[in-house]
Formats: sequence, structure tokens, C-alpha cells
Amino acid sequence: MARMSRSEMAREADKADEVAVGFEAAAREAGEWAASSGDVLVREQGAAMVRLHRENAAEYRNAAELLRDGEMPEGW
Repeated sequence: MARMSRSEMAREADKADEVAVGFEAAAREAGEWAASSGDVLVREQGAAMVRLHRENAAEYRNAAELLRDGEMPEGW
């Protein structure tokens, strides 16, 4: 695999940040969806979706940080 230049890594970091923002928005929406339901199962599913979206956002934020530090995230 070819090594990325610093500018390519910076662009990838920006993309990773954008994906993280999308996951954060999805977590908020899932939380709102779950909170508005009177169904226990829907609230539990919503809570699980919130956790998953937050974990994904954190992974992309971490990848962006590594890329900005000049390191290649695992699996990138």
C-alpha cells in the first residue's frame, strides 16, 4: 500500500470528522425516537442504537486524530 502524504491524511481526517458528526446526529435522533415511544422494546432498541452510534462516532474521531498526528489508523 502506498503511503499517504500529510495533505492526504489531513483530508482523510476531515472526512472522518464528517462521518463522526453524522453518527452523532444519528445518536441524537435515535435517542429522541426512543424517548418519544411508550413501548419498552422501542426504548431499549433506541438506547442500543444510541450506544452504537456514539461508539462509531468515537472511533472515527480517534481515526481523525491519528491521521492528523501522521499515523495510519488500523484498517484504514
